[in-house]
Amino acid sequence: MLQSPFLPQCVYILGNGSMLDEGVTHVLSSKTKLRVWGREYQDDVTFLKDVELARPDVILVNEAASGDSMRILKLLSSVPSFIGVRVIFLRLCNNMIDVYDRRDEQDTVYDRKNGVIATASHDLVNAILLG
Repeated sequence: MLQSPFLPQCVYILGNGSMLDEGVTHVLSSKTKLRVWGREYQDDVTFLKDVELARPDVILVNEAASGDSMRILKLLSSVPSFIGVRVIFLRLCNNMIDVYDRRDEQDTVYDRKNGVIATASHDLVNAILLG
């Protein structure tokens, strides 16, 4: 799904309508040229349909919205067309940004690439743009 191997073009934000979601959307919209989509988590079916429609390079998940990060990763791993999509979890409780990448093979799960403790908005932008 990545249009360029170096620069993501679209980010899908799965949130819960919090100020964090609004702030992240604002930062990404104002400081990058990324297309930003987003929705409050409703259910898995709606989430997968939205991701299929948005065709993002990166899915940004407010962990408070999804409940279980491993469930989200497993759900995304079950869809072959999502190979190459990076998934980033934001953990407000400890300012952690966890980056997961999926190898370009069907039937593989996401591997944790790295984790960063965010101290400023550029930490999130770098995680999205550079991994």
